[in-house]
Amino acid sequence: MRRAGRIIYNLATVVSLLLCLTAIGFLIRSYWALVGVSRSNEVSDFQIGTTHGECFIVLGYHAPSTMRSDSAVHWQWENQPAVDAIDAAAKFDTTVNGPVAGFYLHTVEDSAGKWTLGLIPSPVLVGLFAFLPVAAIPISRRRRRLARKAAGHCVVCDYDLRATPDRCPECGTVFSKPKS
Repeated sequence: MRRAGRIIYNLATVVSLLLCLTAIGFLIRSYWALVGVSRSNEVSDFQIGTTHGECFIVLGYHAPSTMRSDSAVHWQWENQPAVDAIDAAAKFDTTVNGPVAGFYLHTVEDSAGKWTLGLIPSPVLVGLFAFLPVAAIPISRRRRRLARKAAGHCVVCDYDLRATPDRCPECGTVFSKPKS
């Protein structure tokens, strides 16, 4: 069970690292273009993307009177000139305050349907995705040191210490004996 937990942790770390690198790529690209993906059908619209360092999500549900006649689901890759998402959020609903520190979540309901807009700064996502890979570094170092010590090797250079258990002849590290 311990091995399975380590495999799952390592897999989650790799996925988190890939998401972090992807988020960094989209963060850099977002200053030149609005990049995202959208899905729409007769009932709803969904869009997720990034622009000017902000990640956004738009969810929309059409009112029955404004529903489209086609039942097909349409996916579309968005690649447009960059727009300021914070300005767009301020225009989304003028009755409430705009984004605070780049964060925004608000729903508007009108005759056309119900629309929800959410914003989160891209650097926050990069930080969230980077947490697990950064936390894995000291954990893997500690695990490696314990494995070397259990095998009778130097914890610094991995030299075999069966002949000289008090001092490593390779790197000079002195090991103190536990007092009994």
